[in-house]
Amino acid sequence: MPHTLNRIGVQNDIGNPAWVPGTGWLASGAGQLGRVLVYVSGGSGTVLATNTSIGAGCVASYASVYENFATAAGFDLSNTSWQFISTGGGYTIIPGGSFLPVGSVQATPTVLGLGDDTAVTQAFTTGSFPGSTALTVCSNGFVSTNTGNGTGYTPTVATFLSDPAASFRCWHDFNPTLVGSGTVKWEESATVTSITWDGVWDYGGTGAGDASTMQFQFYPNGDVVVAFGSVSLVGTSGTGFLVGYSPAGASADPGNTDWSATSATVLGAADVLPLALSASSRPIIGTSWGMTTSNIPAPTIVVEIIGLSDPGINDLFFIGAPGCGLRANLDLLNAAVVAAPTHAWSFAIPNNIALLNLHLYASSAAFAPVNAFGAITSNGIDGLMGDF
Repeated sequence: MPHTLNRIGVQNDIGNPAWVPGTGWLASGAGQLGRVLVYVSGGSGTVLATNTSIGAGCVASYASVYENFATAAGFDLSNTSWQFISTGGGYTIIPGGSFLPVGSVQATPTVLGLGDDTAVTQAFTTGSFPGSTALTVCSNGFVSTNTGNGTGYTPTVATFLSDPAASFRCWHDFNPTLVGSGTVKWEESATVTSITWDGVWDYGGTGAGDASTMQFQFYPNGDVVVAFGSVSLVGTSGTGFLVGYSPAGASADPGNTDWSATSATVLGAADVLPLALSASSRPIIGTSWGMTTSNIPAPTIVVEIIGLSDPGINDLFFIGAPGCGLRANLDLLNAAVVAAPTHAWSFAIPNNIALLNLHLYASSAAFAPVNAFGAITSNGIDGLMGDF
C-alpha cells in the first residue's frame, strides 16, 4: 500500500534479486515506497499445537426457561396453554391447561390501574400462592412474585435472567391506556388467581388487529398455567416477545427453547452447570499441557483423564450415567480431592519429535450422587501435539 513520505535514501523493490546496492539514490522530497514482500510464520517450529473441545459435559440442570421471539411476527404460541407443575422448588412444564374465560373465576374482575410501562402490586384476598402474599403485575406482560423487576418495555434475556424477583412472562411492549385497548384484569378465588391481558393493544396500536389476549393462572399448590388466546403479530410496538419463567436472582442461561416443539421441560430449583474442561495451554512437546476442570460439585474427587484415543461415547446410559459422555480413553488416570469449584491440573509432554502431529485426548470426571453411576463427566479436549 503506497504511502507519501518525506525521505532521502534508496527506493527499490527490496525483494527484487536484480537490485544493485548503491543505486537509485533519491533526493529528499515526497514520493512512494516500493512494494515490500513480507512473509509471516507462526513460529520457528514446524507443527502448530492446537486444542479442540469435543463432546459436552454433564449433568446440566437449569432453573429458568424462555423462548425469545425477536419480532412479533415470529410468535407462534397463540391459542396454546402450558402447565408449570410445581416439584417443590422447580417445575415440570408440559402443554396443557386451558384459558379461563374472563369472569369465570370472579364474577366482577378487578381492572388493574396500569398505565403504560407501569406495575401494580395486588395483595391476595381469597387466593394464594406459596411464598407470596401478593403478585406484582407489569403492563408489559409479566407477573412477578415480588417487587423489584422494573417496568422495561424491551424484552431482554440478560435482564430476565438477573431480575431480583421470580417472574412468569410474555414480555412485550403493551399499552393498556390507548383508547380502544382492552385492560389487564385480576380475578381470584380459593382455588385459582388469574391475571388476564384482555385484548390489550401493542404500544402504538391503532386498532383491534393490535390486540393480544393472554392469561397467567396461579394455584395454591404452586402450579402455574400460562394460556394464550389470540396474540397480535402486527408488531406496532417494535418489540418481540419473551415467554418464560426465571426464579429470583442471577440465573444461568439455558439457551432458547422452542416451546411449540417441546413436549416437556424440567426445571431444577437451582442451576447446576455441567462439568467442564478447558485447556490453559497448548500441547507443545517438551512442555506441560495445562487443564482446568470447572463447575465441580465440591467437595468431591476429580479424576483427571488422559487418553491416546477418543472413544466417541456421548451417552453413558448403559452404566447408569445418562447424558454423560466419555471423550478420552482411560489410558492414564489421576485422582485429586477437590474442595473448590475449579481444579487446575497438567500433563507433561515428552520432548520427542516423534510426537508431532499425534493427537492426545483429555477429559475429567467427578464423583456426584446425581445418577446411578455416581459420577459426572466433562467434555473432552482433542490436543494436536506440535513444537510451537
